[in-house]
Amino acid sequence: MSKPVTIKLFDARLSFSSFRIKKVKARGVEIAVPSATGPTLIMTVKKGCTAAFFQADNGGWIIESCSRKPDFPRDFTQQLMTVKDITDGTAILNLKISRAR
Repeated sequence: MSKPVTIKLFDARLSFSSFRIKKVKARGVEIAVPSATGPTLIMTVKKGCTAAFFQADNGGWIIESCSRKPDFPRDFTQQLMTVKDITDGTAILNLKISRAR
């Protein structure tokens, strides 16, 4: 990836419609998630780790976990993004919608 890219999400259960890959680094991917109620959330997700980002009426969060699926409050729909691999500035991501039970 030579420049930032926006990934559109099409799940109506989410309160945001996209997130942005800002930069692919040797050890992780910098993401930006727009928050409808506050500032844009930014995090670098390390290779092999999963980030969960989600929003609620009182704001949004990004949680990263490198050992298991990230924990998040009940009754939230979230977008999971796992950085599977990074090679020569290119990242392979796994995207998944998940809902708390």
